Amino acid sequence: MKLYHYTQEIYLETILEDGFLKAAETDSALPNVVWLTSEKFVPNICRPQDHSVSPPRFSDVKFHRFVFDSRDSTIRRWAFFRRKIKGAREHIGALEQKALDMKDNPRKWYVAEVPLKVSVHESAQTDPDYNFFVEGSGAINFFAP
Repeated sequence: MKLYHYTQEIYLETILEDGFLKAAETDSALPNVVWLTSEKFVPNICRPQDHSVSPPRFSDVKFHRFVFDSRDSTIRRWAFFRRKIKGAREHIGALEQKALDMKDNPRKWYVAEVPLKVSVHESAQTDPDYNFFVEGSGAINFFAP
């Protein structure tokens, strides 16, 4: 199965120059990992939001994705990996709940603890069903019938 790491276009050149994806550094109890997903659209949790407009909406940012294979032995399902993280139950729960509130699916998440060599990348699309984000009610599409 194909897995994707989504990144904003402003980071693409640096990643291509480095030749690999580095683990994302966090200020929480979660370990530094490379995040991947099997979602075909950019996860909403990754999309910057503009709260200066009403209703708040996702910012219009170009994304790219790097393609990986789920059979890579350095990549593990988040559902299994999360079990080995000690002392981060609250952080894990908050992260997963935020994703669910934004209509993302943590069951489709994967992680790698080591840098991943990049090769194939392509332009990525955001889910057209989720253009606006309204706090407390999740993402909604004002253009849907």
